[in-house]
Amino acid sequence: MTALAHRPGRRAGRRAALYWRIHLLADAALATDPAVRTFALARLA
Repeated sequence: MTALAHRPGRRAGRRAALYWRIHLLADAALATDPAVRTFALARLA
């Protein structure tokens, strides 16, 4: 996420939100810890 620091503005914020959503999707699909999966699924809903 620090690579986004030099790109201020709305696009950087939207990009960060997209990366966070991709991260949550990966956690929901691939995590072996049930608590991590539950957290990710709840945040995606």
